[in-house]
Amino acid sequence: MAASVVFNHNDGVYAIDSDPTKVEETEKNILTWMGTLLEKYLTMNTEEFLAYMRTQPRLVIEDEKVTDEETREAYRYSKSNKFVMRSQLDCHDSRLPGTGVFDIKTRACMPIRMDILNFEESSGYLITKQQGLLQSFEREYYDLIRSAFLKYSFQARIGNMDGVFVAYHNTARMFGFQYVPLEEMDQRLFSEVPGVGDRVFQKCVELLEVVVDEIIACFPGQSVKCTFETRQAGKDMDVWVEPAEWDRLDKPKPIKQLCVNARSFLGNTPVKGDVAVRGAHETWTLHWTVTHMHASEETVRQNLKRAKERQFRAYTLPTGIDHSQIEDWWNGLNFSGKPLPESVVQSSQESIKNETESPAASDSLETKPNDSVPMEKDAQFFSDNFTEPDKGILALRRIARRGREISQQLAEEEKGKPKIVLGVGEVYVDESIWDRVDDKADNVVGSQSS
Repeated sequence: MAASVVFNHNDGVYAIDSDPTKVEETEKNILTWMGTLLEKYLTMNTEEFLAYMRTQPRLVIEDEKVTDEETREAYRYSKSNKFVMRSQLDCHDSRLPGTGVFDIKTRACMPIRMDILNFEESSGYLITKQQGLLQSFEREYYDLIRSAFLKYSFQARIGNMDGVFVAYHNTARMFGFQYVPLEEMDQRLFSEVPGVGDRVFQKCVELLEVVVDEIIACFPGQSVKCTFETRQAGKDMDVWVEPAEWDRLDKPKPIKQLCVNARSFLGNTPVKGDVAVRGAHETWTLHWTVTHMHASEETVRQNLKRAKERQFRAYTLPTGIDHSQIEDWWNGLNFSGKPLPESVVQSSQESIKNETESPAASDSLETKPNDSVPMEKDAQFFSDNFTEPDKGILALRRIARRGREISQQLAEEEKGKPKIVLGVGEVYVDESIWDRVDDKADNVVGSQSS
C-alpha cells in the first residue's frame, strides 16, 4: 500500500513529516485518540486520570492543572550517517535488562481495526480463549506480528528500548497485557539467528539514506511531497516526488518518478532477501539502483493517481447508517471534545429538517464519481468512499453483538456481589528512574557491510 510523507526544508535540513492531507481522517479515527487516552489510563492514578474525563466537572480539571497545551514528552535520538531519528519514551523499569525503557502499545481487537467506523457495536467483541481463529489471543498476536512488529522493533531500536508492553482492548474493556521484548519481535519477524534484527534495521536505514538523497535532488532547496509504493509481490519501489508548495500560475506543478531496486549478496553470491537475513556469519552486501523514469509528466501523474487509488481503503458503513446519512454522521464524529464548527452544526440541523419534511428526498440524491480520493474542504462530500459491509464484516458484527449480550448477562448475574481482588501487593516504585537512560543515548548505525 502506498504511503505519503512531506520533506520539510529549512536551512539545508529536511524534516520528514506525515502527509497533512490525511489529518481529517486521523482525527476521525477512534484508535488515534484511544491510544493516547489509554496510555494515560495505564500510567496515572485514578485521581489524575479523572481530570481527562469529559464527565468530570471543570473544577477537577483546574485542580489537576490539565490544559489544552501540549505536555512535555521524553524522547531519545539515534543517528546514522545522514539521519537523526527520534523515538518517544513511555516507561522505565529497572528490573528490565539494558536501559530498562519500554514502550506502551494499545492494541484494539480485530473487529475494531477492520470495521473502524462501527466501533460502538464492535466494542461488544470479546477475547475468550488462548487459541483459535476468532476471539482468541492467538489471533490478535498473529495479526500483531504481521502488521505492527516491524514498526515496533524499529521504534525500539531508535529509542534503545528493551521492548513493548501491549494492552489488548475493544475500546470498552481491557482483555489482557503482554510484554514483548525486542528479541521476541526479531524471532517472530525474521528468525532465531542472533543479531538478525540489527542487520535488517541497518540495511533499511542505509538504503533509505540513498533514496532520500535522490529525492531531495529532484527539487533542491525546497520542501517536497513524496509517495512511496511497492506493489504486492513486486521487486521495485516507486517513488513520486513533487514540490510541496507551488504558486506558479504559468505552468503546472512538476513531478518526477523514481524506481528503486535492491539485490542481496552473501559474499559474492546473489541470494534472496530472506536468505541474506539469516546469514549471520557471512557478509551481507546490498546492491541497489535508483532510476529516474523518463516519461511525460502527464504519464507520471497518471501513475501516481493509480497508486493513490490503491492507497485508498473504503470505509464500511456503520450499523444503522446508510449513504444518505453518512455525511452528517461523519461530520459529527468528534473525539476531541471540542465544539464542532458552526458550518457542521448548521449542516446537520438542515439535514434533519429536510429529512423530516421530505423523507424520500434522499432517494433523489446523485453522487458524482471522484476517483475515491477525499475532496478538499467545502467541496463535494466523498460518499463514494463508503461501502456496504461484506460477509466477513457482517459475521464479525454478529459475534460482537453476541459478545455484548454475554457481557450484559454476566454483569446482571454478578450485580450486588462483592468484588474480589486477587494479588494485590505493594505498589512498585522505581527510585532510579531515568538515572541510566541517557548513558546510552545514541545508537549509531553501522557500516554498509556486516
